[in-house]
Amino acid sequence: MPKHILTASTFGLSPERAARRKAAESRIMAVFAQYGYEEVSLPLYEYYEVLRDITHDFRDENVICFTERSGGKTLVLRPDFTPQVCRMVAGYKGELPLPLRVYYRGSIFRNVDTDQGTKSEKYQIGCELYGTKEIAGDLELILCANRIMQSSKINEYRIIFGDAGYISRLFALLGDAPAREYRKILAEKAIYKLDEFTSRLDAPALAALIKALPLAFGGRDEIKELIALSAFDEELKTRANYLQEFFQNAVRCGVAVDKIVYDPSEARGLGYYTGINFEILNSATGASFGGGGRYDKLMAKFGVDYTACGMALYLSEIEAASAEALPEPDIDLVIGSANMAKAEELRNAGHMVVQLFDGDDKDAFLAGAGRKFNIVS
Repeated sequence: MPKHILTASTFGLSPERAARRKAAESRIMAVFAQYGYEEVSLPLYEYYEVLRDITHDFRDENVICFTERSGGKTLVLRPDFTPQVCRMVAGYKGELPLPLRVYYRGSIFRNVDTDQGTKSEKYQIGCELYGTKEIAGDLELILCANRIMQSSKINEYRIIFGDAGYISRLFALLGDAPAREYRKILAEKAIYKLDEFTSRLDAPALAALIKALPLAFGGRDEIKELIALSAFDEELKTRANYLQEFFQNAVRCGVAVDKIVYDPSEARGLGYYTGINFEILNSATGASFGGGGRYDKLMAKFGVDYTACGMALYLSEIEAASAEALPEPDIDLVIGSANMAKAEELRNAGHMVVQLFDGDDKDAFLAGAGRKFNIVS
């Protein structure tokens, strides 16, 4: 028996899957349009030097490179859209009104371990928002993400958010070496190490916060407790109060309390994200639908002082989880070569028409098509 059996579905030719992906993409684009986002088109590749120092988690082993034939420069198949959007927006500084809302769609490419069966190409659709105040931009992203989940008829999801600003300040208070150790504890969820770690801190209030932080996963009550534990440092307290304002406004604007969850120990993307960062998770499987956050420092690398935040969504995961049923298409099946003129008349009248010619096997076609037709002969 052969190791691989080629079928329409494994070859990526499933018409139903293509239709579902198109429908999922259309729903997301419709939500972006509701919030005033306009689509931009971006190149498939970018110069290595442009992306190296500005792309989140950019590592040589993660990107797919090739050499420009004429100039010898290294090009990269885009691993992320955000730097490309930022560069484009910076190029039009002063010509575009703020706040500026754009969205994009297309493939990103990242090297992966092929033994794990993960594809190096992934289709993303996402948006970026420039020039808004922090609270307004952060809320709009979360509301937009929530509406996309709802419009996609996905019920099993949670928006898990953290704050890079809060965690960065906490790490600064700890100092370099202790911060690295604590970050490892957080990443490994190694709660059992906290007693020994905090016993070495000569700062009781900081130690109490460090010990409580990984357990403060939740919502309104947990954020309220965080504010109290952060009272010893003005910057920490300010960020904790901001989290409370953000959470309360998200709920006030329609996000269900059980759909938005605060994870204070979230420490990914430090150095890239500057404030709220979030991930949309499938609460049934743990898979990621996408995520994003605030990255106010990135635009400065292009010489522009704009606030910025955005999110990217994985279309395949959203399409697979969507409970939205596709409508059955109304298609005429015209049979016989002599009926070509009839088929054109039906198309002129706005009908969807498929034609079978003399010699085509009607029974085999109908069995393989897997859908109903209005037979015209």
